[in-house]
Amino acid sequence: MERLPELYVLCDTQKPPVRLQRLPSGPRDAPNFSATLSLPVPSQILVFSVGDWSGLSADGKAEVQLDVRGRDVVRIGTLTRESRCFLWERASGDGYNNGKSGDAEFTVSMVIHGLIKTSRPNQERKKRKRMKEEEEENVCPNKGPVKVPQQKVKSGKEGAVTKVLARGKGTVSSGPTGRWGHALCPVDSQTVILIGGQGTRMQFCKDSMWKLNRGNDTWSPVEALADGSTPEARTGHTAVFDPESQRIYVFGGSKNRKWFNDVHILDTAAWRWRSVEAQGKVPPLSYHTCSLFRGELFVFGGVFPRPHPEPDGCSDSLYIFDPQHEIWYQPIVLGDKPAARSGHSACLLDRELYVFGGWDTPVCYSDLYLLDLGLMEFSLVEVNGSSPTPRW
Repeated sequence: MERLPELYVLCDTQKPPVRLQRLPSGPRDAPNFSATLSLPVPSQILVFSVGDWSGLSADGKAEVQLDVRGRDVVRIGTLTRESRCFLWERASGDGYNNGKSGDAEFTVSMVIHGLIKTSRPNQERKKRKRMKEEEEENVCPNKGPVKVPQQKVKSGKEGAVTKVLARGKGTVSSGPTGRWGHALCPVDSQTVILIGGQGTRMQFCKDSMWKLNRGNDTWSPVEALADGSTPEARTGHTAVFDPESQRIYVFGGSKNRKWFNDVHILDTAAWRWRSVEAQGKVPPLSYHTCSLFRGELFVFGGVFPRPHPEPDGCSDSLYIFDPQHEIWYQPIVLGDKPAARSGHSACLLDRELYVFGGWDTPVCYSDLYLLDLGLMEFSLVEVNGSSPTPRW
């Protein structure tokens, strides 16, 4: 059975999106989808996909065309795994709505390329084994069997799915797939955004971004536009929300043997991604912490790749990203600095940043440090009572 995404176009924000239907006459290895709509051609058309892309190769794509009677067919964009939606804008004075008498319709069509042929059971087993070998370094710390609860979906209107959060039980009956190494970012008192992570069978989550609405207790998948590239699937990254700019900053993380030091910005007002070409130097980091203070991002610790034969190393450095000038810099830090570590936690209280735990193989920590962001000085916090056991 072919596993293909559902394809939609949205021409009017006051009406539901229209799903493209597969044409029976199209070739099997490059299926055609189409939707016929009423003139006039709108000034903007949002094209997006929902669902499973696993039936397509890594470079699979859907080419989108606009066909108005009496005019040449025009290619308006492409959908891919990394960019699953785009916004097309009609140029002024293009004459699309000056059709002949009786021309009352136009067509949006898509051709999908990169369809994967159904593999035999042997090939599937070999493929899974090879993928497991390639992704060993991202094994979840809890090595026991992973149990994913059965999810129930409540159907809404035709073409829509409602994600339901079970009230009073603290569990989600349907929503994001099981994962670890993701980032969870509160946007306001009613909204939380979930980004990235890795799920069962060593697979990175294809349903990478979700929104939890605490007003009506529902999960819903998030589709965002992009100026350029969207963040690759990853684990061990951070996501921090700036309430003044209404932006989420995603930094770092890793994917198999690939490490990231990129910064991506999600504008939650327009739901649009932008990739930053930052100045300054910061190493690729994963399982670091990132805290927002006075409009700047403070990144501490994390694990980074070192050339073979040395194993991956941990950082004890502090890096600051200035979003206004899009530049990285390192401050002069005084005091008793924590040992290098990754997988620790950090919590900002006023101008004091508390750092707890973490590890640097084979040592696991349970110490607590304080960084005074006014003086830029670290100090070990002397605590009373029994401290938590070492952890990361």
